[in-house]
Amino acid sequence: MMEDSMIKQTRCVLAGMILAVTAFGLISDAAAQNLSKVVISGAAAKRAQTNEEISLYAAQKIVQVTIDCAKQHNVNVAVFVLAPNGAIVSAGRMDGQSRGNIVHALKRAETIINWHQDFSSTRDLYNQGEGIGDLNRTIRFYSQDGYPVPGGLSIMADDIFVGAIGVGGSVQWNEYCAYDALTKIVGRQPPLTKILPSPTQFQPATPRFPPPPPHPEQPQPQR
Repeated sequence: MMEDSMIKQTRCVLAGMILAVTAFGLISDAAAQNLSKVVISGAAAKRAQTNEEISLYAAQKIVQVTIDCAKQHNVNVAVFVLAPNGAIVSAGRMDGQSRGNIVHALKRAETIINWHQDFSSTRDLYNQGEGIGDLNRTIRFYSQDGYPVPGGLSIMADDIFVGAIGVGGSVQWNEYCAYDALTKIVGRQPPLTKILPSPTQFQPATPRFPPPPPHPEQPQPQR
């Protein structure tokens, strides 16, 4: 009886292990499929020397879904989708969009290209500068060719950076429509952080580095 019980327990353990391994394999396959459906492949990947770059097909769909979202909320936007190297993959702008909003949509996407390893969105940059009234940091972001205004997002596929999106034209809906498009076309994205209200005035700058140590006293020359 004891041997039969041990055999049954062993079989149950083995069955559980097989199910776990199978499930892990299915999850891995699903993740790989999610990445492969939005990035370049084949000859295009060989020419680009990477397969971690968003494809034209996926980028065009992202642009269209973003514009559809803007139409639903009765706003006009411009949209840029960039490859990780900063090249434009797809772009679109609604009729009547101003040149300034088009330029700033591109700047948002370019800011993500430059800063994506530290920030997943231009909202994150805003929250660390203007959002908390830090004038020094805000100036530094702009002086380093950044545009720390919400509306730029990393495009992540299975935790891999495959491009950036920038949307301009509506303060209220830029980021929302970009995020909506990414989740619908690419899949799960990093959660958005809470946007901080603009302060009424900038705070005095705080020193970023400790003061230098005092110079040692020089010995008096002997006479």
